[in-house]
Amino acid sequence: MIGAGWLLFAVSTLGLFGDAASPLLDDWLYVALLVIAVGACLWRALTTPSERLAWSLMTAAIAAWTLGDVYWTVELADLIGTGTPSMGDSLFLAFYPLAYA
Repeated sequence: MIGAGWLLFAVSTLGLFGDAASPLLDDWLYVALLVIAVGACLWRALTTPSERLAWSLMTAAIAAWTLGDVYWTVELADLIGTGTPSMGDSLFLAFYPLAYA
């Protein structure tokens, strides 16, 4: 099911579905797949005691990126230019130290 979602997203980025399906697939399917990735990492953190810290940090990193994408999709996607850094940008940047740790 997840593989089918990624395949559908990949095909949609090629523009084969036209503009009508673009926001649904390019924005919300992408966010849904990120949420699934957060859930998979969280599941791994909960079921692997020996590597719980590493998986928890990666879960937090992917969750920060996902929240940044949700914020961008809901608040900023329709704007022509944001001009200044947004809360979404800080969430995107939070990914890197969490993933590095």
